[in-house]
Amino acid sequence: MTQDPYAFDQSEALHAPAKSPTSGQNAQCVTVQSYPRGVVHLGDDKRPDLAKLAFTPGEWNRFREWMRSAPDDDPIVGYRPEL
Repeated sequence: MTQDPYAFDQSEALHAPAKSPTSGQNAQCVTVQSYPRGVVHLGDDKRPDLAKLAFTPGEWNRFREWMRSAPDDDPIVGYRPEL
């Protein structure tokens, strides 16, 4: 049976949730947290109780490339820190 690449308990995180050091107290930011086997979870810093988006290593790399390649005026991407 193949292990679910997204099935991780919070206690398995490799570090505490991180967010951009340039975000202010009232900024709307996402948190990034790494798990074993390269899985990455994105969450809402204001609502840590909500479900997280989970990415396998390949999905995370494609997501980062998409973010980097989007034009600065893209209405979906908007402002983005260096990934």
